[in-house]
Amino acid sequence: MASGAVIEVASGATNHARPNMYASLNPKRTVNGRQVIRVIGDGLWPSCSRSIRKIFEHRVDASGSRWTEVTVETKKIYFEEFRKRYYWDEVMEELVKIAWDKIANA
Repeated sequence: MASGAVIEVASGATNHARPNMYASLNPKRTVNGRQVIRVIGDGLWPSCSRSIRKIFEHRVDASGSRWTEVTVETKKIYFEEFRKRYYWDEVMEELVKIAWDKIANA
C-alpha cells in the first residue's frame, strides 16, 4: 500500500438496532489539501455532484453538452481536474472512476 493511503473502517453505533456506519467518517478530512472521498454503494461520499458540474461548466466541450457527445480526451481532462480536488485510496481508483462516470452521465 502506498504511503499516505487512506483506509478507514466505518464503525460506531447510535443504538443497537441501527448502527451508524458513517460515525467515524469525517466529510471534511483532507490529504495534501484535497478532500478525502470514499465510494459508498455506487456513489461518492461526501457528494461531489456540484463540484463535478462546476468542472464541466468551467471547460465546455465543443462537441456538445451531453455526456455521450463529449470527447474522450475532454472526459480525461475533467477527471484529472476532479483528481486535483479530491483524494481517495489508490486501491479504490476503478470504483471512483465508475462512480464519477455515473454522476457525470446523470
